[in-house]
Amino acid sequence: MEMTTPYEELNKEVVGYMLNSPLSIENYKTIRELQQYFETAFGDAVWNLPLESLHITLMDWIAPLVDYGRDKDNIFREIFSEYDSTLEKLLRNIGEIPIIFSEVHVSNGGVYLTAKDEGQFASIRNEFIDKITLIPGTKQPPSIIHTTIARFTEAVDLKPIQDMIAKESINFTQTIGYFILVRETKIPMLEREVIKTYPLAS
Repeated sequence: MEMTTPYEELNKEVVGYMLNSPLSIENYKTIRELQQYFETAFGDAVWNLPLESLHITLMDWIAPLVDYGRDKDNIFREIFSEYDSTLEKLLRNIGEIPIIFSEVHVSNGGVYLTAKDEGQFASIRNEFIDKITLIPGTKQPPSIIHTTIARFTEAVDLKPIQDMIAKESINFTQTIGYFILVRETKIPMLEREVIKTYPLAS
């Protein structure tokens, strides 16, 4: 029997710097209906992310769960100028990005939604890492567009959750008008500070 993996990092204090985009309140209402469905079916075994924690990750600059062997804030100060100017140049001619969420997935670690764009996310990610060498230990940018909406707090049988997810369908559009650079201090995005906003071209 395959089991879910409890989310041991919940509420963990960390330091990490990453780029992401929030979801709209309108889309959160759609997500919340799905979350309530999980709550009813699985109770305390599921922890649903609140609105303020929901996000679509572009990439990590300094990963929250990686030990770099020295102070992360000092590392950030060292890399910021180069990373910042590189990203600004990449985004200069990219307009708002409509992404369409159309699939619900479940893994051992949680429930997440995936979306598609017209290639802008991949282009930004690929061009950035072509120009910048990420700090050793930092994971490569995701290859998908996704938002995690729930985690598991207990080890329970995964199959009933998979069966439930297989019956669910979603379809909504999120327009990405900007990315934010955040300093995360409590996982998952329960406490964070916005360092800078990167607006897309209008």
